[in-house]
This record gives sequence, C-alpha cells and structure tokens, in this order.
Amino acid sequence: MNENALEVRNLKVRFGKKVALGDINVQFRKGESVVIAGSNGAGKSTLLRCLAGVIHPDKGQILYAGDVSREKIAFISDGLSLFENMTLRQGLDFHLRTFRIQ
Repeated sequence: MNENALEVRNLKVRFGKKVALGDINVQFRKGESVVIAGSNGAGKSTLLRCLAGVIHPDKGQILYAGDVSREKIAFISDGLSLFENMTLRQGLDFHLRTFRIQ
C-alpha cells in the first residue's frame, strides 16, 4: 500500500498578513491512519479545510489519487459540529447518518 491517496505540494495559505500554512508538503498513503497534531494556531484546521475543499490555498497543489472521491473528504469542526454530550464516535456516527456518508 505504498500508493498515495493524496499529496500536498508547497501548500500556502494566508489570512491577511498572517501565514497560516507555509509551503507544506505531505503525502497520505492509501490505508494509512494519520494524526495531525500541533499547538493552537499551528495550521491543523486550515490544512484539513484545504483537503476538504472548504478553503482554497493561495499557492500549491492538492493531488488526489484517481480512485479517491473528493466528495468523500469532509471536515467536521469540533466547535461547530459535535454536541457536548456526544463522544467522538457518536459525533462521527451522527454525521455519517445525517449526510448519508458510507
């Protein structure tokens, strides 16, 4: 399973004068589980929003493998989408059912 599901090349995102992502390069392989971690303001949510197509980068490319459906990539914000009484698994199940994601 060495084939990439998606690849990010030289991704850059700015919000005004603030650089949220600066020339990010990363590959996600098919079948791989990935954790994106970092301190507040590191750009984790910005990267995920780019991958999901919610925001468009100022520079760079996101390359998806031919069999990867961009419509199946989603971003769920913990601040807007999960109810406080739900576990992460319950929140994911809720979104899968609500948006009919398989």
